[in-house]
Amino acid sequence: MFLTTEPNLVGRAYRPLRVLFGIGYEFQSGSSEHKIIQSWYAAMASALQQLEAQAVGLGADGVIGVHFSISETSSYFYAAVMGTAIKF
Repeated sequence: MFLTTEPNLVGRAYRPLRVLFGIGYEFQSGSSEHKIIQSWYAAMASALQQLEAQAVGLGADGVIGVHFSISETSSYFYAAVMGTAIKF
């Protein structure tokens, strides 16, 4: 399974399967820079894991056009990731 931000694969024939979304959130567990960065990464990792699990469930070979969005509230980081599952 591969994930790429490239919107298409040049020179490879593939069939798009479905647009996928992954959403993750993580409690912001402190105010130190290290804790904030850890929380940010945890939210992103959760979203990516969801995206990849959906792709595997579809029998996809990879996900193209992956892009990220993250937002923050006073106590949580919310991460969203989106891409198109493909099959060779």
